[in-house]
Amino acid sequence: MDDPIVRDGDRSFVGINSYLEPETLSEGYVQDAQDMRMDGERAKVRGGWDFQAGLTGISPSYTYSAGTDQVWGTGVYSDPDDGNKEWVVNATRDKVILWNQTEQLYVNYYSVGIADSDVSTANDTFTESSNHSLQTGSAVRVTTDDTLPSPLAVDTTYYVIKDSDTVFKLAESYANAIAGTQIDITTTGTGNHTFNETVDSTANPTIVQGFNQVFILRYKARPLVWDGTIAATGDVVDSQFVSLSNTATLQAGGAGTGDAFPSTDYGIHFRDRLWGIQPPDVVTPTQAVKGAQTVIGSDLLEPNNVTPTESEFYMNQGSADWTVGFSTYQENSLIVFNRRSIRMLTNVHATSISENYPITTRYGCAARRSIAQGGGYIFFLSDEGVMTLSSAQDSVTGMGLTVSKLQGGTEPLSKSIQEQVNNIDYTESLVKSACGVIHDNKYYLAVRLTTDSSNTTVFVYDIINQAWVSKDTYPSGIENFQKIIYNQKIRLFATLPTGWYLMEENAGLDDTNRTVGSDSETDTVAITAKLKTRNYTFGTNAIKHFQRVKLGVNVVSGDAFTVKCNSTDPDITKTVGSYTATGTEDLALNYGSRQRGYSCNIEVDVTAGSPEFRYVSLSGTQQEQLGRREVS
Repeated sequence: MDDPIVRDGDRSFVGINSYLEPETLSEGYVQDAQDMRMDGERAKVRGGWDFQAGLTGISPSYTYSAGTDQVWGTGVYSDPDDGNKEWVVNATRDKVILWNQTEQLYVNYYSVGIADSDVSTANDTFTESSNHSLQTGSAVRVTTDDTLPSPLAVDTTYYVIKDSDTVFKLAESYANAIAGTQIDITTTGTGNHTFNETVDSTANPTIVQGFNQVFILRYKARPLVWDGTIAATGDVVDSQFVSLSNTATLQAGGAGTGDAFPSTDYGIHFRDRLWGIQPPDVVTPTQAVKGAQTVIGSDLLEPNNVTPTESEFYMNQGSADWTVGFSTYQENSLIVFNRRSIRMLTNVHATSISENYPITTRYGCAARRSIAQGGGYIFFLSDEGVMTLSSAQDSVTGMGLTVSKLQGGTEPLSKSIQEQVNNIDYTESLVKSACGVIHDNKYYLAVRLTTDSSNTTVFVYDIINQAWVSKDTYPSGIENFQKIIYNQKIRLFATLPTGWYLMEENAGLDDTNRTVGSDSETDTVAITAKLKTRNYTFGTNAIKHFQRVKLGVNVVSGDAFTVKCNSTDPDITKTVGSYTATGTEDLALNYGSRQRGYSCNIEVDVTAGSPEFRYVSLSGTQQEQLGRREVS
């Protein structure tokens, strides 16, 4: 008699588990998915990038220059005074580009002009007849309409030493500016010289909105602030970004009673206060020590006034556990992510009753931009993989949740793909650039693997299905994610030094090889995706004869893919079929395999388009007597 036909397969697709043996996976889980999306229990090629930084028609036109004038930092500005518009804020060297779906504008950084007659070689000073508004520690770049004073050079960042409201000097470094060590000016140059606030590669800027103001926080340079007024002449906003004073000030213009907000590269705005990290090489206001791992909070409604006794919080002072980033929690709590631990500050609206306590010392956060909050969970990248924080169980009953308390996960959220996450390059200077975001009920995490040159790999976690659903590869490294309203819906953008891309947009294609200001599409790259099922065993350890593959798929014209059977014991890979769609169809494709082995998986390699896979099944026969036996 013929052997009975047996079948195995997946009626839907839920997520990836590459950690367990592929023979032990539950139905719906695959062992590998690259550039796919398992959504609604179907697997579909991810949507591609669509470049949005062309700046069509904007004047003056933008000229991109790698390493000189590129996007150094991004954020979002929400303007309640202009129809509730939202803008992606892009900080370049000489100006900020504001972009949304319908408008593009420039916001200049502050600049001051000095005639050669106002340059003193005897005092190494530059004098402006009115208030020059530059601050000690401000980063500037110098240009001229003729000849620069010697030894100043173009395309070089200098740091300001403020002598008075009208007189300033220049230093070669931020440390020299703070120490008052100026550059020896040997000639006055000729013509008119312009000293322009600048954001360069060393600034590592963070863009923060506080009320209607937008702050650019810069490492070793004074924070820049813009009043958020969109009124423009042509495409250039009438107001500018200017440096916060290096002495404490109040919003109304009066003198502050404490210290100025620090020259730091990271912060958030929370509970009407600007929060930042005290730079490790700058002394703290109260104890005058360096490397104190200090969190600084401004006064309420006063971003450039820090009252030391009310606004300094020391995180593991005396240890090498430095502060990385923040996340908000409930109404008045701030979670502080350190490199080796996580702590919480409570009641930050009234620091006299604030408390500072540890959440976990088992692990910390490897990258501040990986921190993303979604519902009751906070996602972030640690040295152990992707971890979460969530509300703690009641300590007395062990039941329910104590929403005022947080607990760290006991095992990585990334456990099911841990061997892939372990390939992240954890070199300190590289891993800190990883970035994450919650969008459309998914956590996107852009990282640099040991085989990558930048953050070109994105792991995607589906919060609804509670499963990792794809490992994506993009043509260029992602620096950050931003979300704004686009086509009446909140959409996700990937921001890069070369521009910004609308994600999940193009079917089967990535728009690439373009830079800010490039209005013509120069190149698109087909997304090559892969889906590799679990290993089917038909529920026994016997050797089988695999005979036929059945695949349910929806296609449109141009979709193309190949189907492989990968048997185990013996290990054989065989291409059993390929398909190129000529129209829109819902298909049930059948391919013969005729392979033998203990188990077999089905691999689908997409070479063009964006086909959608509904199910896969494998049929065959099994014969116990054909299985291998131990003979003694």
